[in-house]
Amino acid sequence: MNEFDFLSHEQLREHLYVVHESFEKGSCFNIFVVTGDDKTAVFDAGFGVTGGLRRYIETCITDKTPMVCYTTHGDLDHIGGAALFDEVYMNERELPKLEWNLNVERRFSDLKMFSHNNQELIEFCRKHYVCNEHLKTKNIEDGDEIDLGNIKLEAIKLPGHTPGSLAYYNRTENYAIMGDAILRTSSWQRCRDLQECLDCYTRFIEMVPEDIILYSNHGYETQTIRDCLELKQAFEEILAGDTQEDEPFQLIFEYIDPEELEYDVRQHKCGSYNVPYDSKVLPQNP
Repeated sequence: MNEFDFLSHEQLREHLYVVHESFEKGSCFNIFVVTGDDKTAVFDAGFGVTGGLRRYIETCITDKTPMVCYTTHGDLDHIGGAALFDEVYMNERELPKLEWNLNVERRFSDLKMFSHNNQELIEFCRKHYVCNEHLKTKNIEDGDEIDLGNIKLEAIKLPGHTPGSLAYYNRTENYAIMGDAILRTSSWQRCRDLQECLDCYTRFIEMVPEDIILYSNHGYETQTIRDCLELKQAFEEILAGDTQEDEPFQLIFEYIDPEELEYDVRQHKCGSYNVPYDSKVLPQNP
């Protein structure tokens, strides 16, 4: 067993690659790599339970430096390997949860689930994980431009899954890297302001072409603007109080944010989506 065993990649466009991090069939965490003339951008950094991500990119994709990590949000399966890179950018609204998301035992608790309790794999990872408890980040805001030389991407705020979630939009090539903002079948909304979520998704839909390609950080399928429209509709229905048929939603992880233990999590069905949310944020549930 070695650090590259959990990684594979494919080229999506001339300068865009995706690295798949997977520990068992059915679990797939995506890390997007954009190769520019001046530097390499790595969008999210996986679990970090092995230290091989940067070496894999340098060996299989590009060794262009500096190599900078831009996070879509601060969840542990997106920032685990961030310390491997020269700089790390994250929206400051994610910082209150950063220590919680860098907790090593929580990371391995999740790995136990995603690997179906593969003890050989878990023990290997315990010897090779990325130590990033003191990760330093730089702030990135809505509208900020990332200039890689010949390629530019724009940060667009999409709060919902987390308060500081960002999408990264390549206007020239008509794609966006979405993180967990758009996840087929289920999209857990932890932002406390659902009206802000609705406003930001509405703005995103209005500012991008209808044929845009959306890349999420889980699974192998791309998404379309239709997925955004369904999620927008879900926000509208929840805020309008159309929640009478919403059922309780069970969080599946062993380690749960203590704040989230106080949530009354319901799931709202809209089209192909289930949208879990905390019903306590709604006006009728003060």
